[in-house]
Amino acid sequence: MMLPLSLTGQNTYVKSTGIEVSFSYDYLEDFTMHLLFNLSRKQSIADISIPRPQHEPFIGLELPIGSASISNFGFNAGYKFYPNKNKQNFDLFFIYLLQAGSRKLYSTSTVNGFSLHNLIGYGFNIYFNDKIFLKHHIAAGIENAWFKDNGNFMDFCLVINLGIGMKITTLKTTK
Repeated sequence: MMLPLSLTGQNTYVKSTGIEVSFSYDYLEDFTMHLLFNLSRKQSIADISIPRPQHEPFIGLELPIGSASISNFGFNAGYKFYPNKNKQNFDLFFIYLLQAGSRKLYSTSTVNGFSLHNLIGYGFNIYFNDKIFLKHHIAAGIENAWFKDNGNFMDFCLVINLGIGMKITTLKTTK
């Protein structure tokens, strides 16, 4: 038999922003640095902490490292879903990542084009304290690339990412 649960009190929402610097290595053997800004929201009800999944949209820049890079520059946008509900020392997440950017046809090419990656994957954060964490994710998907005179192509892509991040609590509201 289930008993109805009645809670009185207020909902507390904690919004935090963060910054992440990470490096990725992809299927084209391209080494890239990512600078991401994210926003997360966590909710607890009354004084009893009822776990809720954490959602984290993000947006950022992608910059190539090294002279033999295929990527010229790019933008990242995406979404992370943390099923653990409460932040722990080890936080698993699922990720959707959209990357758009300028790229070369191949590493020594002078032909430039545009590329769009749609990726899904999983990863984890390892927290050193309340603010600083190590981040890792692996994602796979499809790349669509367009080159003016050399045609277009669609290909499988795989990205492995490792980085460090910092969370900053910005707003705590009670409703």
